Amino acid sequence: MRQSIGRSSRKQPGSIRIQASLDQSAFLSVFQQGVAFVIVNLGEGIYTRSQLEAASKGRPSIGILLLSNVALVAGLYLLAMGQTKAGLAVGTTTSAALLLLDIKRAYDVEDDPKEWPGPKAWPATLALISFFAVNVFGQALLRV
Repeated sequence: MRQSIGRSSRKQPGSIRIQASLDQSAFLSVFQQGVAFVIVNLGEGIYTRSQLEAASKGRPSIGILLLSNVALVAGLYLLAMGQTKAGLAVGTTTSAALLLLDIKRAYDVEDDPKEWPGPKAWPATLALISFFAVNVFGQALLRV
């Protein structure tokens, strides 16, 4: 964690502003992994929607898919604009929500023993990736 200490813009005598932020390498790491997570999440949702019939259990909802990716992009935008805590908090909560939704989808999808790895593989894999995203955003949030 890097702290920059400088004079406040209010020009009050003796006022000091402390701003906590991520160092550059941690910021780049979190940002790159966040962008990759958005791409993978969106790609898996689109692919799975195209492979499962409309009435199939565990088929990703287009609304949730779009909303979750918009929230992740908003968190990354906040992070890039210097709102570190807000961006990381949005990323952490969105990733945690996606983790729970992906676990539910993995349980809901009907298994086909004739297919390998089977339809449960995609939401289960995305649940694992969501777990890693929760850790990326959450650990960075704890350091700020």
